[in-house]
Formats: sequence, C-alpha cells, structure tokens
Amino acid sequence: MRKGWNGSRPPYAKGRTGSCSSTSWTSTASLRGSDLLVITADHGNDPSTPSTDHSREYVPALFTGSQVKRGADIGTRRTFADLGQTLAANFGVGPLAHGTSFLEDIVVHHP
Repeated sequence: MRKGWNGSRPPYAKGRTGSCSSTSWTSTASLRGSDLLVITADHGNDPSTPSTDHSREYVPALFTGSQVKRGADIGTRRTFADLGQTLAANFGVGPLAHGTSFLEDIVVHHP
C-alpha cells in the first residue's frame, strides 16, 4: 500500500479530490458583511507522479463573503506569496516583502 507523505499512513485522498465532513465547516451565514473567508492549502500534490512528496506548487484557493466578486478568477499566480500580500492588504498590515495583492480583483468593495 502506498503511504502518505511521511510513510506512516495511507494518502488522505488517494490522488482524488477528498471530501470534508459537514461538521468541519463553519456556516457562511455566520460571516459578517466585511468578512472574507479563504480556503486554501499550503502546498499542492500531483497525483499522477509516483512521489508522495510535494510535487507541484499550485494550490486551490476559494474565496467567499458578501464583498467577493461572483466568478472572480485570479488565474495561476506566480507565487503563493500573492495570497499573503492579499491578506495583508485586506487587514491593512502590508505591504509585505514578497508577492502581489489581488484583493481588488476579488472584492467588490474593501471597507
């Protein structure tokens, strides 16, 4: 049996999109008007390679909230640091040393 990243357990999704228990999600109904919910991962994996290591840098990024533009597409970013720069801009604590914010591309209005 193929093991997970450190060889101690089977891979979580076995090369396919996994599913999450409904109990692991916070209801989006509890989000306030200016909240931005971001769901992402810290690395990507290519299920078509034999390696169980981090074999690709692309990661999913899902955004929701009342201010998020419907159907916004951030494309393939040059670096994961773009997300950090975007969150820094959202919280007004930037700019950071690396990355380019895409906040204006995903929100209708930033308070």
